[in-house]
Amino acid sequence: YFTGSFGSKFLMEFEIVFKLQRYFRLDYDRSGNFYFKLFQFPAGSDSYFNRYYIFCNFSIIQKIMANGKKIINFQTKDGVKITGDFLDAQSKKSVILLHILPGNRQDWDEFAQILQKNGYNALAIDERGHGDSQAWLGEMGSWQEFVQADYDKMIYDVEASADWLKNKIPETELAVMGGSIGANLSLLYGAKTQPKIVVALSPGLNYKGIKTEIASRNFRKNLLLVASKDDNYPFESSQRLFEISSAVKKEFIKYEDAGHGTRMFVSEPELKQRILDFLANNF
Repeated sequence: YFTGSFGSKFLMEFEIVFKLQRYFRLDYDRSGNFYFKLFQFPAGSDSYFNRYYIFCNFSIIQKIMANGKKIINFQTKDGVKITGDFLDAQSKKSVILLHILPGNRQDWDEFAQILQKNGYNALAIDERGHGDSQAWLGEMGSWQEFVQADYDKMIYDVEASADWLKNKIPETELAVMGGSIGANLSLLYGAKTQPKIVVALSPGLNYKGIKTEIASRNFRKNLLLVASKDDNYPFESSQRLFEISSAVKKEFIKYEDAGHGTRMFVSEPELKQRILDFLANNF
């Protein structure tokens, strides 16, 4: 069966639920219109139904097939091309997602969809030197080739992500969330621009020269730290960052044996809901 909401232009949004998947196929005509066609018939049905087509434009089909995920590209202030996945919740609340070293934006796939379903726009990026993003101006490459100056410029990736969101969604409120080096970048960006919320999974006092103690003292909004005791350096770092934090509201979620960064989602599935609760209470 099909469910959808209809607007003045026939279809503003369309969600397709396949209860009888074997009866439908995706096809398109020469004009590039996509449609779903009933091509087999349940027992007792009339061939009359074969004449019914559901027409949608390509952007709607993309939304259906990719759960609203759109691949985007933008440039940082030093000209590096950054690639990201944007999930649009039609909201004024947006979350930037920053992966661990050496991860990529796909580390956030499941949680980005959870954010979208809960009313938050989500932008997960490949940081420079990772995934589909460039490492330097006009050049692909790996973070493994970075010198300190390259790591120092990773903050430009976060700034450009925020600029992209603010241009797309004027007056959006921001949360910045990251794991490992992404957590450090989140804290650094938080101290510079004071977004509504920073969520740091397994931050360190110093990852690749990206230091967080001064940032923790200077960020004044809402801070959530998450770390596991089996991941010793980030756990001790998180204790210190929590102690010196100037955040108006701060919380430290502690685990015993959950691992590092976004990998904690696997070991501790309830962490997803605890982060959602923090967002809901502080956005």
